[in-house]
Amino acid sequence: MKRNNVMGSIVGMLAIAMLVGVTGARAQLFLEVGDHSLLPNTANQTISLYLQNPTDSPIAISGLDISIQVADSGPASEGGEGYIDGPNITGLDIITGTLFGAVANTGNNVWLSDTDPENVPIPPQFAFGNTAAAASPYYFSFQPTTIENPPVLLAIVTIDTTGFTSSASWDLYLKDPSPANGWTTYITGAAQTDLVLMNIVDGTIAVPEPQAGLVLASLLLLGRIGWLRFGTQKAGK
Repeated sequence: MKRNNVMGSIVGMLAIAMLVGVTGARAQLFLEVGDHSLLPNTANQTISLYLQNPTDSPIAISGLDISIQVADSGPASEGGEGYIDGPNITGLDIITGTLFGAVANTGNNVWLSDTDPENVPIPPQFAFGNTAAAASPYYFSFQPTTIENPPVLLAIVTIDTTGFTSSASWDLYLKDPSPANGWTTYITGAAQTDLVLMNIVDGTIAVPEPQAGLVLASLLLLGRIGWLRFGTQKAGK
């Protein structure tokens, strides 16, 4: 998905995506996406993403642009612009219980595959969202991450693995996906004029192999139930 294609149109609509420069010179917030194990063939599964301030000083935050993509956005037959079929992103919440949920904000502005802003189709393996501080001084201070100040919830992502029943894994991108969908950034300062790249370590989502022990236990339980039924029927004769 090229920046001048889908994401170019979406970003152009965003209230907080102004004509500003993106800089990596400032201190960067840190987000480790992590590796998440999901149930097979199951909708409405959520994963949580946490943000850290690894510096020694508070960072002024006034807004957020978040881009999330599973694998390469999926094959054209599934509405994507890549080749890898993967679980769909069916929800994105950047407000409930999150960093921005604790302050007055512009809302949970999210674009998923079931939305079509300006007739721009969004692949089901991709989601975009934004929000911003909505009350003076239009920014808040994110304190350094310590034992006393643990990482803070940034977003809750809802994933649907319907149709995937065997073991598989997929990359989960929040920075510069390929094809590029835009790097997750935050806006700093009261003037809301500086987009800053987050320091992101991308992760994975996976449907694991069934555990051999659980399979064996299930078989033994079924065998035990069958034996008890057989014994009950025999005793009743």
